[in-house]
Amino acid sequence: EPLMEEYSIAAQVWKLSSVDMCELARNSVLMSGFSHEVKMYWLGPEYQESGVAGNDIRRTNVPAIRIAYRYEALCEELRLLGNAYKSRQDRKEKDRLLHQMEKKSTSVANIEHAVLNNGKHESTSNLPKPISSTINGNSGNKINMSRNPTTNVKGAAFHKQAKDNLQSILDNFNAIIALIRVDDPQLNPIKDQLPRILTNTTDDFEIRVRAYNMVRAFESLLKLVSDLKDQAVLYDFRAINDAVKAQRQRFKNQQSDLDTKLISLRDRLALELVKFEDEYANKSSFKIPKE
Repeated sequence: EPLMEEYSIAAQVWKLSSVDMCELARNSVLMSGFSHEVKMYWLGPEYQESGVAGNDIRRTNVPAIRIAYRYEALCEELRLLGNAYKSRQDRKEKDRLLHQMEKKSTSVANIEHAVLNNGKHESTSNLPKPISSTINGNSGNKINMSRNPTTNVKGAAFHKQAKDNLQSILDNFNAIIALIRVDDPQLNPIKDQLPRILTNTTDDFEIRVRAYNMVRAFESLLKLVSDLKDQAVLYDFRAINDAVKAQRQRFKNQQSDLDTKLISLRDRLALELVKFEDEYANKSSFKIPKE
């Protein structure tokens, strides 16, 4: 297929006739290192004959093979997209179940703290009262202590997820760069370039898959950022305020530095303009008017 496409492009560029194009195709195919069965499968059983009778693209299997290959590639892409959508749905379901389990564990921890603080076991009907009194009382530190291990575990999970996503992005990007790298044709003979040409379609499909993996990793990073924001809003208001103040102070410092640099640049430009005006006035005074 790549050879036949090159022949048609060469025919359009060099304005060759159909007979000349077929002769060019015939000579190139005969000089190639493929077996007789491969040549006959692609170009037809009469490819050794000269002229249109031996190498007309309309009599070959190239169009049918191209359509079949594109159909298989589209089916493979559809299958990969379906698997990605299914994995995303499964991940959402797992996140929902994990969130429910965390809520249940938090409620159980509150009940345990209420029972321990009251010093006795009470019935289920009397549990809401000690729970509310415990929450409103002096057990805030204990709840924070029970929350800190959960926060640490989540932080480790977030760190691992971010590291895995960044590693996936880097690996897929390096693989794409390796696939799109083109060797110097002057260093390699033409026979070494033929396998590279014939595998272009496979490389293109692999590049698409790896690009999709990079997009999925970026989406996971965006979700991770959203989860981190939720975690910070729910558990650490003071850190958010400190970060906002630090950023605001940093921007103010940058603004003052830029203002100082702009004022210095303005003074220098004004001085240079004064020099240019004086030089222009001196040169214009020495000019002799034409009679």
